[in-house]
Amino acid sequence: MSAEELERLGDEALCAGQLEKALDHYDTARHLIFETFDAELIQDAEFDLVCKVTDDLSRVGEKARDVWRKLQPPPKSAAERAGELRANVDEAMATGDLADASHAGFRLGETLEELNDREGAESAYRRAVVLARQVDAGDPELMLAAFSSLIHFLSPSEESVALAQEMVANLIDRREMYHPMRAADAAYHWAIAELKFAEVAQHRMDHAIDGVARQAIEMLDGICFHKGSQTLQRLVAGVLRSAGRDSEADQWQADADKYEDWEWFMEQEIPGHVHLWDIRIDLPTHGREDE
Repeated sequence: MSAEELERLGDEALCAGQLEKALDHYDTARHLIFETFDAELIQDAEFDLVCKVTDDLSRVGEKARDVWRKLQPPPKSAAERAGELRANVDEAMATGDLADASHAGFRLGETLEELNDREGAESAYRRAVVLARQVDAGDPELMLAAFSSLIHFLSPSEESVALAQEMVANLIDRREMYHPMRAADAAYHWAIAELKFAEVAQHRMDHAIDGVARQAIEMLDGICFHKGSQTLQRLVAGVLRSAGRDSEADQWQADADKYEDWEWFMEQEIPGHVHLWDIRIDLPTHGREDE
C-alpha cells in the first residue's frame, strides 16, 4: 500500500473518530515517505521531486502529531497536581529520600503559587530549602533549584540576599559542589537578588552592581550564556534609573543592546566572550588543593 493510500485511510479514520487507527496509518505512511529520502535516490532526483517528498513528510508528520496530542489525557488541574505533589513529598519523607522530597517540595511551591496560595507556597519552598541543605553536596543542582525558587518568591529583603549568598558560598566556594555552569547560574540569581534589594535599599546599589552583578556577567559570558548577561545588564540599567542615575543607566543599556547584533558565526566580539570550545571544566584558583 502506498503512502498516499495510507494517508487517505488515516484521514477517513480520523473523520470516524478512530484516533488510534488514524495514528497507525499516518505513522506507517510517514515511514514509507521517509524511506524515499534515501541519499542515493535523492542525489539524482529533480528538485521538484525532492520538494514534494519534503512537503509530504511534513504534512503527514503534522497530522500524526495532531492525532497524538488528541490521544493524550487532559492536563490535570493545579489543585490535582498540588495533591499529587503533597503525596510525593510525604512518600519521599517516609522512605528517607530527602532529595526527592525537596524536588517535589519546590514544585509544590510553584503549583501553589498558581493557586494563589502564597502562604502554602512559601511553606513548601522553605521546606524544600531545609531539605536541600541536608542533601548538601549529594545533589548540587537541587540546592540551586530549591534556593533560587525561594529567593525569587520572597520580596526583596535582607533574607533573600542572605539566602542567595548562602547558595553562592556552597556552589562557588566549595570544591565538591563547583561546576562553572552551575556557579555562573548561582551568581546570576545572586545578582538578581542583590539588584532587586538595592532598589529598596539604595545604599547597597554600588555593591550590588560593582561587587556582584559585574562578576556574575563575567561568569555568564565565560560560559557563553550571553542572554543571562544581557538580562542582568538591563536590570542594572533599570535599578540605576530608579535612583535617577540616568547617564550610567544609558551606558548599561547600551552595553546590553550590543548583544542584539551578535551571531554565533560572526567575528563580532562581545565583552568577556569565550568560545564554547575554550571552556575548561576546572576548579577556581581558590578551590585548588595546591594553594
